[in-house]
Amino acid sequence: MVVEFREPVEMITCFRDGEVIPCRFRWRAKVHRVDRVSSSWESRVGAYKHYHFLLRTTDDDVYELHFDSYALRWVLDFEYRDGA
Repeated sequence: MVVEFREPVEMITCFRDGEVIPCRFRWRAKVHRVDRVSSSWESRVGAYKHYHFLLRTTDDDVYELHFDSYALRWVLDFEYRDGA
């Protein structure tokens, strides 16, 4: 099941070899530590890029987030849940 949120989050990122790597984020007063980034891609909204990340946390939860280069903010777009 996919749940849409489109809510802002606070993100801490790491940088390695010119790449942005999400490390942990705070959402709804809870800190989620990123275990791994499953995939990443870019999209455009007008002249500005959105940098998308599909990631799994250390709690084994899966989220899709993006960084909006116009607003300079991170947004949690979706949570992927098991079951119905």
